[in-house]
Amino acid sequence: MKVNSIQEAWNTVNEIFPTDYEKDVESSQRAGYPIYRSTAEGHYYDYICDLNDRLEINLTSGKTINVWIEKQPEQDDVKESVDAIQAAKELGGKVFPLFEMETYTKITLVVDGSKWNPDETERKVYEGLKRAESWLASDLMTSYCNNNGIRWGVIEGVNIQHYNHGNKEENGGHFVITAYIGRRVE
Repeated sequence: MKVNSIQEAWNTVNEIFPTDYEKDVESSQRAGYPIYRSTAEGHYYDYICDLNDRLEINLTSGKTINVWIEKQPEQDDVKESVDAIQAAKELGGKVFPLFEMETYTKITLVVDGSKWNPDETERKVYEGLKRAESWLASDLMTSYCNNNGIRWGVIEGVNIQHYNHGNKEENGGHFVITAYIGRRVE
């Protein structure tokens, strides 16, 4: 079910919800969002969750009803957005870059720390990255470039992402390291 405003969502809840309700402060604190419980005896498990983009109605019957809030933009907001788009297009023809434009090469490397990997050197780098020694990622990129004839001048935007192998990393894991390499200017 979809509505266009918060007020309309609460009006819909009031039509559906079988009893009066009030905020359950304790449950709200635990959940991290407002929860409203039925005040009627025997209806403790009838409650409403305010999840910002929707109100979720939970009933003891096991039924859950979501009232989605899809706010319609105000007419003034639409006009301001259109004006901003036109201004950005106009400014794009006048603005100058702060620095000379550079071309970068995106390089992605994988460091395998799975328990089946026999390469002890790779496992040492993996363990260092697990200890949050993020400087290893830049050193690895530098070494990769040097060993592959890439004459680098700058390494930027280094991103390190870890992936577990198994539910509790019982099989190790791997890191994906991505960086943008600017070539050396001679």
